Amino acid sequence: MEPFGSPVPFAEPAWYTGLHSPYWSQKHVQLRAYLRKHYNDNILPHAGEWEAAGVVPDAVWQQHAALGFAAAAIFPGVEEKYYEGVAELGGVKRRDWDIWCDFLMADEATRLGYLGVNWGLGGGNGIGAPPICSFGTPDQKERWLRPVLKGDMRCCLGITEATGGSDVAGLRTTARRSADGRNFVVNGSKKWM
Repeated sequence: MEPFGSPVPFAEPAWYTGLHSPYWSQKHVQLRAYLRKHYNDNILPHAGEWEAAGVVPDAVWQQHAALGFAAAAIFPGVEEKYYEGVAELGGVKRRDWDIWCDFLMADEATRLGYLGVNWGLGGGNGIGAPPICSFGTPDQKERWLRPVLKGDMRCCLGITEATGGSDVAGLRTTARRSADGRNFVVNGSKKWM
């Protein structure tokens, strides 16, 4: 494979520089090139501005999701029927996606140098959607998972509390159905959602 990226020693993973890896294949080369181009052309020129503003514009988030980033952030675990109308990121088929593809997504996104932008582009989905995939009812998956995959909705996982960190057994925040049964009333405090 052709060397890729920076020639500075240890600036790139060894397999980027042409060293053989039994895990690295042409799909990874293709995905890496797609991701690097996407981030360099579409995200990096604006990332500083978005980081300073504390928000990634909704139109950017929706375009990012339309390209398949929202779905790829929560592979695997989503039943195929929920992917209707969702792009396969960088041309990599969902059935061919592996942990190295996840690594590439993280590696290329962190090159931005703007953690807030990374999270704004879907980090919450990566931790908020898997419980829906694993434990959600078919109705919950239809109501929340499908819109998340398409970029019409975002989700997060609200565990960390000011009083107890991320100790799930010690959570104090409660959610109770409203009197009319249409909403939940949340009482308590959360951090880093």
